[in-house]
Amino acid sequence: MKTTSPIRWLLFSSILIIITVLWGNTMLSSLIRKMIYPAPFISVTTPPPGMQEVFITSESAPTTCAWLYEYTSAGENSPVVLLFHGNGENLETMKLSGTLDQFQSLNISFLAADYPGYGKSEGSAAEETNIRAAEAALEWLNSRYPSRPIVILGWSLGAGVGLQAAAKNTERVSGLILLSPWSSLADVAAVHYPAWLVEKVLPESYNSLRAAAQINCPTLILHGEVDRIIPVQQGKVLAKAFPQPVKLITLPGVGHNDIFSEPTVWHEIRAFLKKIE
Repeated sequence: MKTTSPIRWLLFSSILIIITVLWGNTMLSSLIRKMIYPAPFISVTTPPPGMQEVFITSESAPTTCAWLYEYTSAGENSPVVLLFHGNGENLETMKLSGTLDQFQSLNISFLAADYPGYGKSEGSAAEETNIRAAEAALEWLNSRYPSRPIVILGWSLGAGVGLQAAAKNTERVSGLILLSPWSSLADVAAVHYPAWLVEKVLPESYNSLRAAAQINCPTLILHGEVDRIIPVQQGKVLAKAFPQPVKLITLPGVGHNDIFSEPTVWHEIRAFLKKIE
């Protein structure tokens, strides 16, 4: 979600009220969902060199398209990362931005997954379907690497999805890395829109505080101090919700969309994965 001016804020509120009156909650819910999940129009093509495309099927989730990178020199205790991107990304944008190349440079195996309705993944994005797809990807990784530790890494929306999946599968997750996480989606929306409107129309929740209370694995949180999309205060509040101490790194001068450009982020991710290993 992007910040908005007071005029746009008022206009947006008025439009939602009109839509509610004319078309009812079904139409409004559909509109809000498209705002939460603005899947890129760019098509997903082929994986970058060194990666392979896989399709994960499950009885409980839509078929998920993911790209797998296997680091051939990985040891038996080397962690495997399950990667979840932000809401305005897909596998293709991650490839074009160079983010997947940066993950390859960590010398780890990882699986990057698209959400339902994103790229080649089937279904439609929603809190329930996203979490089910994430769990299916986690199960797929555990089946492929039964003796390797699995670390979930999520950014923005991906942090919300990854945290929920970890909370539902604590015995399968050995570590958790959250970049720019929220305390709940409602808390993020309330930063940009009137609280009463958020309570009335927001169809999703992603309650990260409640999920964090179920997590007992090592956790790293990285958050930009000038993040105007998901304020750093939400990352700080979330860090206190875990039963055990977590490592919280706040990044001076770093916002939301530039977090992967910060060298400290990659240094901390690498160090965290080494400790898991």
